Amino acid sequence: MGLKMFEKIFKIKPNTATKSFFEKEIVRQEMLELIDYPDGLPVKVELSRIYKYPIHNHKDIQILYVLEGELDLKLAYTHYFLAKNSIHIIHSNDVHSITSISEDNLVLILDISIAYFTN
Repeated sequence: MGLKMFEKIFKIKPNTATKSFFEKEIVRQEMLELIDYPDGLPVKVELSRIYKYPIHNHKDIQILYVLEGELDLKLAYTHYFLAKNSIHIIHSNDVHSITSISEDNLVLILDISIAYFTN
């Protein structure tokens, strides 16, 4: 499924107009990232170009689907090579970081709220 189909289904476009959160190197005081879900929904879908995303974790489940390019996912002490059409599930509280291998990439990020399903 191509980018145009994702844009049509999810009514979203990749964040390319300005430097996104993913494109900035951020120094964090804490590693725990809180995911802001839209309108109280238990899922968040985002298309992004990731260049360097610093080490962090979150309470929720995150699914990465690489639409274009290649990424290095560091998960705890292991590196995973993610190429086009790769899918990786990041479990709750898994410490991870992401770095671009190829110059250009596009990633579909699906966040799923653990709290929603445990209440």
